[in-house]
Amino acid sequence: VCVSYWLNRLQHLPAHLPQLFCTLNPLHPPAEDKVIRRMSLAHPVYSFEAVEAQRRVGGLQGTGGVYFAGAWCGYGFHEDGIKAGIAAATAMGASVPWTPRPCSPHLTLWEQLCIRTFDRFCKAAFTVGSLRFILPT
Repeated sequence: VCVSYWLNRLQHLPAHLPQLFCTLNPLHPPAEDKVIRRMSLAHPVYSFEAVEAQRRVGGLQGTGGVYFAGAWCGYGFHEDGIKAGIAAATAMGASVPWTPRPCSPHLTLWEQLCIRTFDRFCKAAFTVGSLRFILPT
């Protein structure tokens, strides 16, 4: 799979910088004069032994005051690193500074009615330009 990231947008880079893109697995090699840096990146390769080691991490947390976290605690994605970091911090007594919400909320009838009413109001009230609300539905 070939994927390009617009780094200026993704990393909120200053406006005076040139437009920068990062391409993984390019279909065609870029012109050499356009390459700023080349890197070889990899994700963890999971074996049965690695998966078993992941299972044992929970039992080791806190032993000797040491806690483990990293993307390798899951499938190797950034989200897995966050999840492992939250688990380690929680095990140390910290709490997350946000309200955890389920991915697919089950709304009460009252909440559904309020959201539907709010949605209709916004569609009628904002006729010029755009305004985006991400609702829990």
